[in-house]
Amino acid sequence: MGSNPSGVTNNYKINNMKINKSRYSIVNIKNNNTSKEEMEKEGYVFIPYIFVEHTEESSKEYDNFMYEYNILHASCPKCGETECTTTLVGYPLDMNKKEEYKDLNRCVCSKCNDVHTVHNRLP
Repeated sequence: MGSNPSGVTNNYKINNMKINKSRYSIVNIKNNNTSKEEMEKEGYVFIPYIFVEHTEESSKEYDNFMYEYNILHASCPKCGETECTTTLVGYPLDMNKKEEYKDLNRCVCSKCNDVHTVHNRLP
């Protein structure tokens, strides 16, 4: 924690873990002196927070959407295999813009080794 990866300022608290030999970080950017453009060059991805009240009804709506989404994105687009390894980044779902949702986690097919995103998988 508090390290300085790739010249990024020490104003970050970084929690690193290895997933598929890649580095993923949780970054606190309060009092940051680095511009968004500089951070993008470093490979940071900005995911917005969506503030909504969670109810039992909204949880069911989310679960139903994700169930259907997973059915529509279950198979490798190259060979049809359903087994794969994948990264585990949480992509937010805006329930008012469900049609825009894309799970951009990286998949590697267990059968043909094709690399693609979850969103590019087929039913």
